[in-house]
Amino acid sequence: MPRFVIEQSTDPIIGFAGLAMIGEMADACKLDHATKHRESPNTAFKDSDILRTMVGLMALGKTSFDQVRQYRDDEHFAACLGIGSVPSAESLRLRLEAMSTDERLANALPDCSRLLWKAAHMLPDTLELGKRTWVRLDGDVTVMDNGQTAKEGVSRAYDGRDGYAPLFFHLGGGWIVSAHLRPGSAHSLHEGTQDLLAQAVGKARRMTGMRVLTVLDAGFDAADTLATLSRPGNDFIVKHNPRSTPQGRWFDLAVAHGREESPRPGKRVWLGSVLREVEGLKAPVRMVFEVVERTSRKGRDLLVPERTACVLWTSLDAPEEVVLDWYRRRGESEQYHAEFKGEMDLERLPSGKFAVNSLFFQLGVLAYNMLRVMGGELVSDRRLGLRKATRRRIRTVIQDVMYRCARVVRHARRLLLRIRGPRAWVDAFERIQMRLA
Repeated sequence: MPRFVIEQSTDPIIGFAGLAMIGEMADACKLDHATKHRESPNTAFKDSDILRTMVGLMALGKTSFDQVRQYRDDEHFAACLGIGSVPSAESLRLRLEAMSTDERLANALPDCSRLLWKAAHMLPDTLELGKRTWVRLDGDVTVMDNGQTAKEGVSRAYDGRDGYAPLFFHLGGGWIVSAHLRPGSAHSLHEGTQDLLAQAVGKARRMTGMRVLTVLDAGFDAADTLATLSRPGNDFIVKHNPRSTPQGRWFDLAVAHGREESPRPGKRVWLGSVLREVEGLKAPVRMVFEVVERTSRKGRDLLVPERTACVLWTSLDAPEEVVLDWYRRRGESEQYHAEFKGEMDLERLPSGKFAVNSLFFQLGVLAYNMLRVMGGELVSDRRLGLRKATRRRIRTVIQDVMYRCARVVRHARRLLLRIRGPRAWVDAFERIQMRLA
C-alpha cells in the first residue's frame, strides 16, 4: 500500500454539516427572543450568540467550555450557527454565569422547545384503544452522577450516588416536554413536584391537542399525585407503592376477586381490579392488580412459593392486560435518560454553581430536542443505509448527521452547503430544512 503524503489544505471543507440545521432550528424556536430583554450594544458577543454556541457544542456531544477552542477561528462554525464570531471559553463561562441569575431567561428557555415542536410539525407516538387515542407522558427522576466534586447542589441520591436528581417528563417518542435540575437529595415527591407535574401535563395537552395519559412509577404514589392527575381531560397510570400493603394481602384479594391463569406448570397468575377510596377525591379510584405465584423455577421446585404483586392506580376502564402492558412500556423512558446523560455527555455538569448548571441543563434539553427533530427524518428512508428501526438514538444522529462532511461555498451572495455522500442524505437535510421553513 502506498503511503499517504500529509499536507495542509485551505479548501473550505467542514466535518459538522449538521450544525447548519441546529442554526436553523435556533431561528425556528426563537432562541434569540429569550435574551432580547438583556441584550447590550456594549458587549463583544450578544447573549443570543453565547446560547447558540453552547447549544451547537452540545449537539456535537461537546459539553466542556474549553472544547469551544477548536472552533475559535472557524468562520464556518459561526456561519452554521448564525453568529458573528465564536466566543472564547472564558467568555462562554463568564457570560453563562451572568445569565444564570436571570429568572426571565430561565422561564423563556423551556418555551423554545414548545416553539420548535410546532415549527418542525412534530407528532408524538400515541396509544389507541377502540376509537380512543391518548398521547403518552412519562415522568421519572434519574440520577446524574457528579460524585467526588464540591459542586453546589450535589448530594446523596436515592441510589447511593452523589449527584443531581433531575425530574424529566417525556412524550411518547422521547421528546422532553419539561425537565428540572434538582439537588441529589430531592426525591420523587419533593416539594414542588405536584406543580411541575401539573405544568407538564398542561403543556403536553397544549402541544399535541390530545388527551394525555400520564404514566408514573411507585415513587410518585400519593393522594396528592392522584388528585393532580384526576383533573378533567387527563388519564393516568401510577404504580402503587407496596410499602403499606403486605404481599400476602394482595394474594388473598387476588384469589377472591381475580381470574386465574396458568401459563406454565409451577406458575399461576391472577388478574383483576378493585375500587379504593382515596383521601381528597370524591370518587373511588380503580386499582388493577397482577399477582404471580411460582412454585418452581427453571424446572426446580421451590420450598416456599414465591409471590409477587404489581398493583396500579388508573383512571382507565381498559382491560387489565392493556393497563399492565402500557405501564411496562415506561421502561423506554430509561433509554431516553441514558441518551441524554451518556450519548450527549451531559451527566457531569461543568460548573460549581447550581444556577449555572441549571441554565446549562436547560440548554442541553433544547439541544436534545433539536437532535430528536433530526432523528425523526432518519427512520423511514431506507436509502440512508441505516438499520431498520422505529426511532434513532441520539448517538446515531450525532455520528451520521451532525458530523457529516460538507463543502462550504460562497456564491452569488449565498452560502452553499454541499453535502458529501449519497443523494439520500442530501434529501434528508432538505426535508429538515423544509419542515423548519
